[in-house]
Amino acid sequence: MPYGFVISELERLATHLESIGHTREAHTLDIVANSIDKMLPEVNALLKKDVDGTTGDDVGATSNTRDINKIVRDLGVTEDIRNAGYILPTGQMLDLSPRPGKPVHTRETLDWLVPLGAIEITYDPVEGTRVMIRRKPNKEQYPVLEHLFEKTRGLINMNAAHPRGLLAREYPQGTKPSAILNDLKRAYGDLT
Repeated sequence: MPYGFVISELERLATHLESIGHTREAHTLDIVANSIDKMLPEVNALLKKDVDGTTGDDVGATSNTRDINKIVRDLGVTEDIRNAGYILPTGQMLDLSPRPGKPVHTRETLDWLVPLGAIEITYDPVEGTRVMIRRKPNKEQYPVLEHLFEKTRGLINMNAAHPRGLLAREYPQGTKPSAILNDLKRAYGDLT
């Protein structure tokens, strides 16, 4: 089971419990977390990762790399933003285009990639491009984001979680890619 999926499910559970009136103090999440810690010690290190993706220990990194490599083998990568669904930590764009014989995956079945540093992208020539970032982009992802912003011929809707909150902004057609990247870098403290 991919560790990112476990993290995603815990986040989903936390949101659900809080929405129906339970708080983290109710110890429900602690019970779940303790059970997972007993079964999968590596999950503990992954849960402690911060927005920068840093952790004091690389437990689970090999497994995560294997999981990402497997999905790349199954689905392939693309240079065409119209077919891409995620920008992986390697800077490759995961190909979500349908092809005969290719496994079918939806964003819901691939959501485990996001906690591992993948950036979710949805390209639509009419509605615009949507970019969802939950961790600071790395040096391999920034050039791909710039390429994506250059190729978009419409609205760019970007949501990026960062240490001080959420950067949620719409950029109209014609916005310079460098201006969008600078906003993103400022949000993560890479540009003052």
